[in-house]
Amino acid sequence: MADEEKRWLAIVNPTAAGGRCGERIGDAVDELRWRGLAVTTRFTTKPGDASTLAAEGIAEGYTRIMAVGGDGTVNEVVNGIAKTRADGTITLATLPLGTSNSFLRDFNQQKLPNAIARITAGTAPPCDLVRCRILVDGVPTERWFINNVIVGFGANVGDTMNRRLKFMGKHGYSVGVFIEVARLKTPVMKITVDGVSWSGPVTMVNIGNSQFTGGVMHISPGALVDDGLFDVVTIGKLSRTGLLLAFPRIFNGTILSHPKITHARGKRLTLETDNPLPVLFDGDISGTTPLEAELVPGAILVIR
Repeated sequence: MADEEKRWLAIVNPTAAGGRCGERIGDAVDELRWRGLAVTTRFTTKPGDASTLAAEGIAEGYTRIMAVGGDGTVNEVVNGIAKTRADGTITLATLPLGTSNSFLRDFNQQKLPNAIARITAGTAPPCDLVRCRILVDGVPTERWFINNVIVGFGANVGDTMNRRLKFMGKHGYSVGVFIEVARLKTPVMKITVDGVSWSGPVTMVNIGNSQFTGGVMHISPGALVDDGLFDVVTIGKLSRTGLLLAFPRIFNGTILSHPKITHARGKRLTLETDNPLPVLFDGDISGTTPLEAELVPGAILVIR
């Protein structure tokens, strides 16, 4: 392995998983160094730091960047990379030390030993990213994602989990589901994918570059991170009972066979709503609708 392929910048969110990430990172980095990798660690102290540290690392000459934490940390690192150099020359790896690591589930890397073995092997095929435009405090803002974006019910669940239930770990998602079912709304949305539009009351829409969200929910079965398309799964209007009955399908990967599902694949999307709705990017609320999305093929290399 060439020296450059051994040189990694690890961006660590020490508060991920209730602080367990900070407690475990030392042993994980020691293992990587024992395997011959030159790993430099830098720690985040506040939201947005991971994006800044990734951009600074690229400016310093790093071409291999490791996100250490959960889905939110990965998204921040991806944004730091993509807004600096989305040309397929930067390699991303993830050490799964967060509450959930949804993106890695596609590649059987949610267990730390598996992730360390893949990082050591160094194989990093191209991976698509999705560039979006949303509103942040009313200002049009660019935001990227590697895993998925959700508007509607799932975004509300994620927001409730992050604000009130994160101490429960993965179980917080299940509790969040019941909280949000009790106050279920089905706003009218207009969704356009590659020029084809449909509109009506929508419980939830998921734009997936990969298959899983929330660590365990198989919301976009069949989605591939390198096929040049994202998958759009739209759940139409459901009653509270109907939603609860449908929810097991999201976990077991059979959601696409539900009669209230619309499924499309494409490269460009617009999503319009009568009133601004929260947009969940890779597990964290990042702004509000309207949403524009464009897939950028092979924008990054990913260890998998």
